[in-house]
Amino acid sequence: MNAIIVEDTPGSYESLKLKLNAFCPHVQILAWAKSCSEAVAKITQHKPDLLFLDIELPDGKGFDILEKIHPLRPSVIFVTGYNEHISRGFQFSAIDYLLKPVEDDKLAEAVARAEERNRINLMAEQYAIFEQSNKDALQRRIALSNQEMIIYRSLDDIVFLEAGSHKTHFYFKDYYIEVSKKLSDYEDLFRPYPFLMKVLRSYIANINEVRHYIRTDSALLMSNGKTVGLGENYKQEMLARLRIACEDENSEAPRIELADQRIIAFPYLSDVLYLKAENTMTSFYIKGYSRSFLVSKHIGTFADQLKSRPEFMKVQRSYIVNLAEVKVFNQSNCQVVLSNQEVVPVSKDNKDEFLARWQGRS
Repeated sequence: MNAIIVEDTPGSYESLKLKLNAFCPHVQILAWAKSCSEAVAKITQHKPDLLFLDIELPDGKGFDILEKIHPLRPSVIFVTGYNEHISRGFQFSAIDYLLKPVEDDKLAEAVARAEERNRINLMAEQYAIFEQSNKDALQRRIALSNQEMIIYRSLDDIVFLEAGSHKTHFYFKDYYIEVSKKLSDYEDLFRPYPFLMKVLRSYIANINEVRHYIRTDSALLMSNGKTVGLGENYKQEMLARLRIACEDENSEAPRIELADQRIIAFPYLSDVLYLKAENTMTSFYIKGYSRSFLVSKHIGTFADQLKSRPEFMKVQRSYIVNLAEVKVFNQSNCQVVLSNQEVVPVSKDNKDEFLARWQGRS
């Protein structure tokens, strides 16, 4: 839990800091502010989970700070030498009101209550979204909040979660957010969603966003280009799930398994650019990879397997292309230019069928 101390007296600040280090070592002090104006600036900058707030300050009262930092909503523990403000303090939903000199046990109890409130508030928001998601699986979403914002995102957009120090880092396809929750708190939440799988003590990954497994590093390359570790205790289950996805002929997003000595890749069929015959073997060219994957099967085998996929066509004896990746057809030399700028020949015998199928997609 991150905190800011607002206290104009150096001696009181040092005393509170020492007590927090001794009795609440998990509380990280982000900053110290000695006035209202300084406090507003530092709270806005750091967005703490918890605020230790003196009331009487040189340029105003602590209550003024709480009014100015809205909509930020850190938990508040008032620490003051005066008790006449207690009633107003609790109007701001304060966790506690500690009188100086602060007693050790009361400080620890107040911090524990602050942690519990944060946990309950966040979990209540998230469970509400999950409850709605269970009613409509197509709209499964999660609410995540920190001191800056609350966001609502689809679970399918999660790439992976990474554990931090009393925090969790959420990596979405196009977004990142850090929340003040432990990774373990999300394991139970995600249990009904098997595509979100724990792969290491500090990681939960979306199986659907795995690009390949790196044998040499025992890690997964994810769709956002980042790698996450894959522990030995989770490796067999992860690879088994990915292979099951490759064998699912009824999947709306079919995958294939391609392997060499260094990696095992699980690209989606839609990411295949083209296949090229290499004598009795076949090279796969995949979107996002600068190299090909050589498979010990004749291209005719894949031509038969892909007949049911209208987006793939054998355009020449040695080539099968993904029509969705064709960007240009050169009439003069009967060649296609793919999305990665590579050129593939089309036989004259297949030209008319190719043009009909390619143009029919637009």
